[in-house]
Amino acid sequence: MIVLYTKKLQQFLELNDRGTGLPLPDFTNPDALWHGNIFLIDRKKVLQLTHEASRYTIFIHGVTKKDLPQLNQIVLEHLRYHMLKDSIPLKEMTYIDSMSSKSFSYFKKINRSVLGTMKNMKLIYENNYYSNENISDKEITQHINHMLITISGKYVHPVEVFKKYMSEAVAIRGS
Repeated sequence: MIVLYTKKLQQFLELNDRGTGLPLPDFTNPDALWHGNIFLIDRKKVLQLTHEASRYTIFIHGVTKKDLPQLNQIVLEHLRYHMLKDSIPLKEMTYIDSMSSKSFSYFKKINRSVLGTMKNMKLIYENNYYSNENISDKEITQHINHMLITISGKYVHPVEVFKKYMSEAVAIRGS
């Protein structure tokens, strides 16, 4: 999994890149690109990861500095949970898992379109969190991935775009 981090996530992960950010290599697999952000809700950190092409998003509430050594595993567990919950076909799940479980790489790249969508999703997350005291991060994630959003001027559901994108990726690149 390749995580394109925001400044806040960079500080949380304690990535030292001397302020310039490591550039994303040209040979990067676009299927593995996720944008990462971290924000606070009720003094708890929430990690937000959004797939660049589909805007499929996972939120992980309550991430701490103690979680850093096993953060990759925590992210994978949440991603697997949501892929199962959203009925992602097994072939695509295996492909995504093989890209994500090997290693995590962090790079600096700005895609204003994805960041704008992430900001909107964050606001929806906060609204759901504060309006329903018994809701979990997994339920909010599920709700957001099934909402209509705009990608390139079209209204789509992130989960459906993710399924279609990964189905095409498996057909082209194989697993």
